[in-house]
Amino acid sequence: MKLKTQSKESQKEFVRNIKTLYEDPLRIIPECVEKGFMCHFEGYRKKLEKIAESGDFDKYDKSSDQFLRGIAETHRILENESVPLLGFISTPYGKVEYARRGEADDSVLAGIQNFDDDIWRMLAFSSLIKTRNVKLFSSQNYYLATCKGNPPPREFYEDVLKEEGIVYNIADDAINVGTSGDHLEIRHLEGIPINIFEDSQYNTVYKIVKHVLAKDVIHDFSIKYVYLQEYAPRIPDEILYRYFDGKIDDKTFLRHLKNYRMEEATRHGIFLVGGKPYKDEDELLDLFPDLKGLSSVRNGLKSLSKGVIMEDPSERKILELLWNSHSAEILQEMFPGSDPGDFKSLKGNPMEQIQIMRNRLKSLEVDERVVIKPWSDNSRYLIDIVMAFHKRGADYAKKFGENEAITPIKKSIFCALLIATEGSIGNREWMFTKDERSTGFQIAPLLSDLLKTPEKYADIADKLRAYIP
Repeated sequence: MKLKTQSKESQKEFVRNIKTLYEDPLRIIPECVEKGFMCHFEGYRKKLEKIAESGDFDKYDKSSDQFLRGIAETHRILENESVPLLGFISTPYGKVEYARRGEADDSVLAGIQNFDDDIWRMLAFSSLIKTRNVKLFSSQNYYLATCKGNPPPREFYEDVLKEEGIVYNIADDAINVGTSGDHLEIRHLEGIPINIFEDSQYNTVYKIVKHVLAKDVIHDFSIKYVYLQEYAPRIPDEILYRYFDGKIDDKTFLRHLKNYRMEEATRHGIFLVGGKPYKDEDELLDLFPDLKGLSSVRNGLKSLSKGVIMEDPSERKILELLWNSHSAEILQEMFPGSDPGDFKSLKGNPMEQIQIMRNRLKSLEVDERVVIKPWSDNSRYLIDIVMAFHKRGADYAKKFGENEAITPIKKSIFCALLIATEGSIGNREWMFTKDERSTGFQIAPLLSDLLKTPEKYADIADKLRAYIP
């Protein structure tokens, strides 16, 4: 028993409160939701009525019933009205004080002597709860009990939420806390559903449990979360206890539970993309048309020891998972006829390696398909730009063109390239003289045709000679 001293004024206040209890001792008895035959609380009510009428509060001083004994022991405080020392009990919700005058249970005494506190008063029946299947529910406006495991009415939960400052709404005969995202369905003693949404940052269940006293409170609550439930139907104790102990809020609990379910689903070989499950590699590859026809990718996914989690469909992530063990097969299937030795020199991530191979093949294709012979150094610059465009794209061609534009004619060709690819020279007008711009605008239509169809080079060459010596 931990003790603390009391000032004289505090002693007087404590005694005044005890006197108030014995003016109407029935206030410590909760209303039973069943009110049935052999109700423990109705039995206590009748006994208190009798001793209140007779004034013989010491009648149960030696009783084996801790509640009745606590009523008798607490009454003895009024004999000398002196309580210089109080004991106190530490709970998850704070410390509760009480005075001892005998051998009654500490928690029972604390509950009786704090009868006007809607949390502590339930402790008056803490001993009964250990031996009987009774449960108490207490809030500012409700003080209820059950002897048969029935839940309190919806109004009780509403009263608790209001008292704890939790914003809620009622819809479809359910209490809703939060408004968006995934949600949990909480039921206490299979009573009214309480839907807790992902955006709630309250400790809803912890706050409700604060107003409930039962032998196994956690067991009295059911938590339904349908997402991936078939792969992990139970909630890990560590997450559950932290939630009920108020260590994590609603949003964090739901996130932990969701992450746990996702990990468990991947252990069953499930692929998750954006949270949506795909049961096998065929379903997954429907999201990736470029990979779907590759048996090397399908076989690689099938060989994985677990599924994969992706926030969004990512071809790169799929390939990264398989690259160490299946890159040679994938590249060979994507680029049939290639020398396997060419793959060994590739650098970068899978997507970069694939692009390098595509550029190589495209370069070979362009070289075979397009034969353009220069007639001067300036025309060689033009041809290099055209080939760079077809092999590596417009950006590369413009970068190359700008770096090599060192003569007036080459500047005019570069000017024409900007017009052909961008429609104008934009903010680069300062780079060119008036004559270079004029020639560039004349070359641009011819260059544009050449970029579209380099095979027509022979038809366009004679026209270009007029501008490119």
